[in-house]
Amino acid sequence: MIVVADNVFRAYIASLAGYQTGGLGAAGTDTKGNQWFSGDPNTPLYFNGIPVQRVEGLDANYMVAYEKDNLWFGCGMLNDSNELKVVDTSEILGDQNVRFIARWTSAVQYGLGAECVLYTPV
Repeated sequence: MIVVADNVFRAYIASLAGYQTGGLGAAGTDTKGNQWFSGDPNTPLYFNGIPVQRVEGLDANYMVAYEKDNLWFGCGMLNDSNELKVVDTSEILGDQNVRFIARWTSAVQYGLGAECVLYTPV
């Protein structure tokens, strides 16, 4: 999987339609425009058979390539700032609800760093 910033995703869509060719074929093949993109920004495009997905929050011009099986959700279980509370609101509000308060650190963890590639702009 390749995940890219929003500006990289838009530039890739434009390049597939021929908009980057200095006026030659600028309307795409048979003047059909963006043929390889449905218009849904969450629809993946492909580069040599590898899905290319737009990711919100990724800094401009950044790209990351990885194997999905190499990533995990990781959390800091032994951190002092972790907190888990159960609040019974029946005595306070008179209802029959229980609310949970949970705070902990989390991040994406990877197995083999050599199998993840981060492209950063110069």
